[in-house]
Amino acid sequence: MLFAGLNEACGHPRTFPEPLTLAKARLVRSADLLRGCRTRVVIRTERIAKSWGYDVLLWHNYISPHQTAPDLLAPQRTAFYGFCQPNASEHSTGAKIALALASKSAKMRDFMHSREECEHALGVAERVARDAGALVFEGWRGRTTISYKGKFDLLTEYDLRSEQLIRDELTQAFPEHRIVGEENSETGDGDLVWYVDPIDGTTNFAHGHPFFCVSIALYDGAEGLAGVVHAPALGTTWKASKHSGAFRNGDRCEVSARASLEEALCATGFPYDRWTNPDNNHEELALFLRRARGIRRCGSAAIDLCLVADGTYDIYWEQGLNAWDMCAGALMVLEAGGQLSTYDGVTVDPRSGKLIATNGLLHDAAVRTVREARYEVERQNP
Repeated sequence: MLFAGLNEACGHPRTFPEPLTLAKARLVRSADLLRGCRTRVVIRTERIAKSWGYDVLLWHNYISPHQTAPDLLAPQRTAFYGFCQPNASEHSTGAKIALALASKSAKMRDFMHSREECEHALGVAERVARDAGALVFEGWRGRTTISYKGKFDLLTEYDLRSEQLIRDELTQAFPEHRIVGEENSETGDGDLVWYVDPIDGTTNFAHGHPFFCVSIALYDGAEGLAGVVHAPALGTTWKASKHSGAFRNGDRCEVSARASLEEALCATGFPYDRWTNPDNNHEELALFLRRARGIRRCGSAAIDLCLVADGTYDIYWEQGLNAWDMCAGALMVLEAGGQLSTYDGVTVDPRSGKLIATNGLLHDAAVRTVREARYEVERQNP
């Protein structure tokens, strides 16, 4: 499993071209563990495995019950820390570790976040999203306190209560993770981050419209690991984890197969400052209206992205978003076989606030249409 994982992480076929040779090993004992643990000793062995002209840094943690020396047949956990430079065996151990950590790539992170770990995070996220959705659903179409964050940007008591519930449950399950939510300040200091929207579509919720949801996603940098979008009034839950696909109420999601813009059903949204900002999506909307079969504006970016993932929509574009609006839905699109990009057609960071999401077949047409419309915006507002 280790070698297969290394091959996969490094972009090589599953069969090694030559056996790994362990060129160097060093045993590190923890005096604290030896003194303080009578039932087991964890002994870390660092190995530099040579292959393809590179040195690969591996760490093994051997769990040796009632022993002070490693039992090579005992349970172990292996972490792949990355490639060292060629001829890295000439460096000190500290230098090798530094080189390996500095050269981590996205494929290496793939190896470090196993499918099991992502699915575990997804299970927790789904439970938390359903708990928050049940709370929010209690207030839907009822009397709720409403305040204003901006002229058209509403805040209800259920936004605050939902986010607090989500924060409490995620912190209990993953105390080492950071949490970034819409309504409160960032908490935690870990590398893994939960992006939380306690109610995406607050205006819909406040008016009794059913298109609102709870959106929760776990990311490592720009890489999505797990995401859930739960729409309690629609009775629909979308979920996805890395390399495991996307699902709608348990059924696997696949993007649509439509390849003509004339047959496309599209979705979009508008920024809250649209009454003062000339870059307000009006030109893009007008051009898509002339070229596509139809446009929908449902008021929840997370749900719009999920509807691209499950094949309902063919194209979605919007700007002026936040990471908590986009992250879960963006992962759904990718896991369902869709495509994401910036307005310029390059790979997008789902936390960037602006994106185009499509079924892939229509991506070039969508990018081209947005570019044409934005040229007109820029020409009128130099």
